[in-house]
Amino acid sequence: MNMVHGIRMVALTTRHWRTAFLGAVLGCLLLLPFAMAQQSLLPAPSSQFQFAGTFVSGRTFPTASGGYLISFPRTATLGHPTSISLDSPTLGHRVVPFAIQGADKTVLTSVAVDESGALILAGFYTTPIGALPESIRNSYAAVSHNFYATVSITTGDVLTTTDLGGYLPERVCSTSEGSIWFLGQVLWEEGPGATYSLVRRYSSTGNLLGAFLPRNAIPAASLNFSPGGKVFGRSGNPAALSCGTSSVGVFLGSPVLSWTEIQVSSSAVQQWVLQPMQGTTFAGLVLLSPQRVYAGFQRGSSAAQLYNLSLTRSGGQWIPVTSAATSAVSAGTPLGRDGSSLVYVTGAAPAASLPTEPPKVYWVTP
Repeated sequence: MNMVHGIRMVALTTRHWRTAFLGAVLGCLLLLPFAMAQQSLLPAPSSQFQFAGTFVSGRTFPTASGGYLISFPRTATLGHPTSISLDSPTLGHRVVPFAIQGADKTVLTSVAVDESGALILAGFYTTPIGALPESIRNSYAAVSHNFYATVSITTGDVLTTTDLGGYLPERVCSTSEGSIWFLGQVLWEEGPGATYSLVRRYSSTGNLLGAFLPRNAIPAASLNFSPGGKVFGRSGNPAALSCGTSSVGVFLGSPVLSWTEIQVSSSAVQQWVLQPMQGTTFAGLVLLSPQRVYAGFQRGSSAAQLYNLSLTRSGGQWIPVTSAATSAVSAGTPLGRDGSSLVYVTGAAPAASLPTEPPKVYWVTP
């Protein structure tokens, strides 16, 4: 058992991971006939809304955080600040500009809203080689800085900026006590023998509180979680980070196929090996509360469908979600959590083309 800043960490070793994987696969196969008969019922949505300018070209596929739908251009260049688009059924539409002084390029990987109502922006930026000493300037094209920043939604002021060194944050979320969580990588160390941790927890003031999910405990040859593209961009490996009411969840898709859940109060870690969703594209994931997980998967060009994660001691598998009102399989792509409600959209998915009309966004409390 390791200790990081007084935080207890529990992790599977590579040997234990492989043993758990084989056990989980056998267990899941034994449970398959029973699981196929299971249903996950979703009640009727409590509200729905259509956002005219949210699912548009040149911006990321929206996520729901802090009562807003958030989208943004991934890349901004010198003299052209990026703009974070926020849409809310009650607060309307607003745009928050963001720029880092001295940066010639800024790339945002993930954006969320923290518990104080401020934006959390994660990514990296580069500074021109002129910022380097002349003696080493010719060895570099630019200097890259991994960071996260908090920004006031109301004023646009940058409240804090934290340099993360070699750790590139690729997903971000915030928990109710105010800590900020990241899923990320140290790219120049990437590989099954790397000793860095994929998940980090920071205080609201930028202090490292904990590190979880050591890379060398995952026997995958190579991982790449960097989001690609602009609108509806896919990541290299399907991955998600989601903050629930009292735990934080990490989904790692193929080739890892795992669900990890970290309790916020105790930092205890649980891990499950998941059955693969053959022939599908991962569309999004939301953790509502401990072990209550919803995800979207898309088959070919058909609409994404909602699934609920069924977890047992043997492992986990995805169960189709059906409407309690119609008994039909529920179409939808999870966008995020709003309190105890799941926020999802129909008529749009990350791997799909742009919708021809504003899709409907729903709020439902399972």
